[in-house]
Amino acid sequence: MVLGGAASAAEPALKGFERAAQPKPAPELRWRGPDATETSLAAYQGKVVLLNLWATWCAPCIKELPSLQRLQAKLQDEPFAVVALSIDRNQPGADKARDMLHRLRLDALAFHHDGEGRVFRALGVEVMPTTVIFDASGREVGRLRGPAEWDAPEAEALVRSFIAPR
Repeated sequence: MVLGGAASAAEPALKGFERAAQPKPAPELRWRGPDATETSLAAYQGKVVLLNLWATWCAPCIKELPSLQRLQAKLQDEPFAVVALSIDRNQPGADKARDMLHRLRLDALAFHHDGEGRVFRALGVEVMPTTVIFDASGREVGRLRGPAEWDAPEAEALVRSFIAPR
Protein backbone atom coordinates (compact mmCIF):
# COMPACT_ATOMS: atom_id res chain seq x y z
CA MET A 1 0.00 0.00 0.00
CA VAL A 2 1.32 3.42 -0.91
CA LEU A 3 0.61 6.08 1.66
CA GLY A 4 0.54 9.81 1.21
CA GLY A 5 -0.81 9.88 -2.27
CA ALA A 6 1.98 10.32 -4.83
CA ALA A 7 3.74 7.12 -5.93
CA SER A 8 0.95 5.37 -7.76
CA ALA A 9 3.17 5.03 -10.83
CA ALA A 10 5.68 3.15 -8.68
CA GLU A 11 3.25 0.52 -7.44
CA PRO A 12 3.94 -2.20 -10.06
CA ALA A 13 7.73 -2.20 -9.53
CA LEU A 14 7.57 -1.38 -5.83
CA LYS A 15 4.53 -3.20 -4.58
CA GLY A 16 4.18 -2.42 -0.91
CA PHE A 17 6.22 0.80 -0.89
CA GLU A 18 4.98 2.96 1.98
CA ARG A 19 5.38 6.69 1.52
CA ALA A 20 5.35 8.49 4.85
CA ALA A 21 2.31 10.73 5.24
CA GLN A 22 4.73 13.26 6.77
CA PRO A 23 8.53 13.00 6.68
CA LYS A 24 9.76 11.86 10.08
CA PRO A 25 13.10 12.48 11.74
CA ALA A 26 15.46 9.54 11.52
CA PRO A 27 16.80 8.00 14.71
CA GLU A 28 20.55 8.21 15.31
CA LEU A 29 21.98 5.78 12.73
CA ARG A 30 25.65 4.76 12.86
CA TRP A 31 27.52 2.03 11.00
CA ARG A 32 30.93 1.24 9.49
CA GLY A 33 31.54 2.89 6.13
CA PRO A 34 33.74 1.79 3.21
CA ASP A 35 36.95 2.70 5.04
CA ALA A 36 35.79 0.74 8.16
CA THR A 37 35.41 3.90 10.21
CA GLU A 38 32.15 4.86 11.82
CA THR A 39 29.80 6.93 9.70
CA SER A 40 26.20 8.04 9.97
CA LEU A 41 23.23 9.29 8.02
CA ALA A 42 24.37 12.83 8.86
CA ALA A 43 27.38 12.30 6.55
CA TYR A 44 24.91 12.37 3.64
CA GLN A 45 23.27 15.69 4.52
CA GLY A 46 21.96 17.34 1.37
CA LYS A 47 21.48 14.03 -0.46
CA VAL A 48 18.53 11.69 -0.79
CA VAL A 49 19.67 8.37 0.68
CA LEU A 50 18.35 4.97 -0.27
CA LEU A 51 19.41 2.81 2.69
CA ASN A 52 19.11 -0.87 1.86
CA LEU A 53 19.61 -3.43 4.62
CA TRP A 54 20.85 -6.75 3.27
CA ALA A 55 22.63 -9.92 4.37
CA THR A 56 24.52 -12.73 2.67
CA TRP A 57 22.02 -15.31 3.99
CA CYS A 58 19.06 -13.46 2.39
CA ALA A 59 18.48 -14.67 -1.19
CA PRO A 60 16.05 -11.83 -2.11
CA CYS A 61 18.63 -9.34 -0.80
CA ILE A 62 21.33 -10.73 -3.04
CA LYS A 63 18.99 -10.75 -6.03
CA GLU A 64 18.20 -7.03 -5.69
CA LEU A 65 21.77 -5.79 -5.14
CA PRO A 66 22.61 -5.50 -8.87
CA SER A 67 19.58 -3.25 -9.39
CA LEU A 68 20.83 -0.97 -6.61
CA GLN A 69 24.19 -0.66 -8.34
CA ARG A 70 22.47 0.15 -11.65
CA LEU A 71 20.23 2.78 -9.97
CA GLN A 72 23.28 4.35 -8.35
CA ALA A 73 24.98 4.54 -11.76
CA LYS A 74 21.89 6.13 -13.36
CA LEU A 75 21.67 8.79 -10.64
CA GLN A 76 25.38 9.39 -10.10
CA ASP A 77 25.12 13.06 -11.05
CA GLU A 78 22.21 13.73 -8.68
CA PRO A 79 22.29 14.59 -4.95
CA PHE A 80 21.62 10.93 -4.20
CA ALA A 81 23.37 7.99 -2.55
CA VAL A 82 22.73 4.28 -2.29
CA VAL A 83 23.89 2.86 1.03
CA ALA A 84 23.77 -0.93 0.81
CA LEU A 85 24.24 -1.85 4.47
CA SER A 86 25.22 -5.42 5.29
CA ILE A 87 23.88 -6.63 8.62
CA ASP A 88 25.99 -9.79 8.63
CA ARG A 89 27.28 -10.32 12.17
CA ASN A 90 30.62 -8.93 13.34
CA GLN A 91 33.92 -9.20 11.44
CA PRO A 92 33.50 -12.68 9.92
CA GLY A 93 30.18 -11.47 8.52
CA ALA A 94 31.77 -8.30 7.16
CA ASP A 95 34.44 -10.31 5.36
CA LYS A 96 31.84 -12.66 3.89
CA ALA A 97 29.63 -9.77 2.73
CA ARG A 98 32.54 -7.84 1.19
CA ASP A 99 33.65 -11.00 -0.65
CA MET A 100 30.11 -11.55 -1.93
CA LEU A 101 29.93 -8.04 -3.41
CA HIS A 102 33.25 -8.66 -5.13
CA ARG A 103 32.22 -12.11 -6.48
CA LEU A 104 28.99 -10.60 -7.86
CA ARG A 105 31.03 -7.80 -9.49
CA LEU A 106 29.20 -5.18 -7.45
CA ASP A 107 32.36 -3.26 -6.69
CA ALA A 108 30.67 0.08 -7.47
CA LEU A 109 28.49 -0.39 -4.39
CA ALA A 110 30.54 0.94 -1.50
CA PHE A 111 30.77 -1.55 1.35
CA HIS A 112 28.83 -0.53 4.46
CA HIS A 113 28.49 -2.79 7.49
CA ASP A 114 26.48 -2.91 10.72
CA GLY A 115 27.62 -6.11 12.40
CA GLU A 116 26.01 -5.18 15.70
CA GLY A 117 22.54 -4.66 14.20
CA ARG A 118 22.21 -1.11 15.53
CA VAL A 119 20.58 0.31 12.39
CA PHE A 120 18.37 -2.78 12.01
CA ARG A 121 16.98 -2.27 15.54
CA ALA A 122 16.78 1.54 15.39
CA LEU A 123 14.63 1.37 12.25
CA GLY A 124 12.46 -1.46 13.56
CA VAL A 125 13.24 -3.71 10.59
CA GLU A 126 11.19 -6.91 10.55
CA VAL A 127 11.64 -8.16 6.97
CA MET A 128 14.76 -8.61 4.86
CA PRO A 129 15.55 -6.86 2.69
CA THR A 130 14.18 -3.53 3.87
CA THR A 131 14.90 -0.27 2.10
CA VAL A 132 14.35 3.10 3.72
CA ILE A 133 14.50 6.36 1.78
CA PHE A 134 15.59 9.54 3.55
CA ASP A 135 15.19 13.02 2.08
CA ALA A 136 18.05 15.52 1.79
CA SER A 137 17.30 16.71 5.34
CA GLY A 138 17.71 13.19 6.76
CA ARG A 139 14.02 12.53 7.34
CA GLU A 140 12.42 9.18 6.50
CA VAL A 141 10.07 9.63 3.55
CA GLY A 142 9.28 6.02 2.72
CA ARG A 143 10.20 2.38 3.05
CA LEU A 144 9.78 -0.94 1.35
CA ARG A 145 9.75 -4.25 3.15
CA GLY A 146 10.95 -6.86 0.67
CA PRO A 147 12.89 -6.81 -2.58
CA ALA A 148 12.48 -4.57 -5.61
CA GLU A 149 14.01 -3.89 -9.00
CA TRP A 150 15.37 -0.48 -8.04
CA ASP A 151 16.44 0.43 -11.57
CA ALA A 152 13.00 -0.20 -13.10
CA PRO A 153 11.55 3.00 -14.61
CA GLU A 154 8.84 3.23 -11.93
CA ALA A 155 11.36 2.87 -9.11
CA GLU A 156 13.70 5.39 -10.66
CA ALA A 157 10.80 7.84 -11.04
CA LEU A 158 9.89 7.36 -7.38
CA VAL A 159 13.44 8.05 -6.23
CA ARG A 160 13.66 11.10 -8.52
CA SER A 161 10.43 12.42 -6.95
CA PHE A 162 12.30 12.65 -3.64
CA ILE A 163 15.39 14.22 -5.24
CA ALA A 164 13.37 16.98 -6.91
CA PRO A 165 10.07 17.22 -5.02
CA ARG A 166 7.32 19.32 -6.58
